[in-house]
Amino acid sequence: MPRKLTAKTPLDEMEDEVLYTDAALRADPDAARLLERTAHWLDRIDELRRVYRKVRRAEAGAHAARVVAGARLHRACVAFGDELLLAVGKDRRADRWRQFFSLPLSLFLRQELGRRVARVRGWLGTSDPVFERHRQEIERWAQAADKALIATKALAIVYGEARQAKTALARELTHERDHLHEALAALGRELGQLREWPDGFFRLDPRSVGARPPAEDPPSSPL
Repeated sequence: MPRKLTAKTPLDEMEDEVLYTDAALRADPDAARLLERTAHWLDRIDELRRVYRKVRRAEAGAHAARVVAGARLHRACVAFGDELLLAVGKDRRADRWRQFFSLPLSLFLRQELGRRVARVRGWLGTSDPVFERHRQEIERWAQAADKALIATKALAIVYGEARQAKTALARELTHERDHLHEALAALGRELGQLREWPDGFFRLDPRSVGARPPAEDPPSSPL
């Protein structure tokens, strides 16, 4: 019997299974009449690859947006902090300074991005003259960072869709491969083939073609 395919089976490995069965059917003149049963298997794998590419594009987009927005917000906050520090006579205990930086600036900048964005949003209601000179840049990149964080959370939905699609494909291919094996067994009995004849149309050991890393699989959880 063909081995069962699951959601944990790397997509390249699924493709190797399909390629081998298709090639074996073509190589055997008695079995070639069943080739139509495998006609769309590769198309369905290619469709799932497109789903995975969508996942990787969304992941790369969210990650790049976080990195860029975080770096630009960092730079804008440093520029504001440097100017504000001069305005308060370098007194970090001044109320005007602590209104913005209750933490030392270095610690403020090391907070995870979501905390920094939340804090910066609180600044937007102030009218400090120094802050006003930096408002546009800080607000722009705070909004960009917030958007990137929302996109990151939304990746969970994309990951889930990809996992569901792969589970469905594995289930369908397993079902159809089992039916092909049954058809080959019936044909073999009709033609007087050896009892083991149907097994030769399915790979018995994935390592026989060479294991590949499942690079096309999406991450199991959001960043």
